Amino acid sequence: MDTELLLTFLTVAKSGGISAAARVLHRSQPAVTERLQKLSQMVGEPLTMRHGRGIQLTPAGEALLTTAQRMREVIDEFEDMIL
Repeated sequence: MDTELLLTFLTVAKSGGISAAARVLHRSQPAVTERLQKLSQMVGEPLTMRHGRGIQLTPAGEALLTTAQRMREVIDEFEDMIL
């Protein structure tokens, strides 16, 4: 599992769209889209769907969001510990 895929997904979910997430992550929109597609393939179903100018999480995306948030918290704890 590539943690960057989950962190990208988390950023998209928090920011409400791919464009906003791309700005936060300092990545191109196609790069963010590609990461979301890879993660969706791993899960076996779509994690997001277009909603107006942004995105909405699918049920699978909602379920994965909790895991992604926990992973972010663990990474933050680790970084606090080593810094």
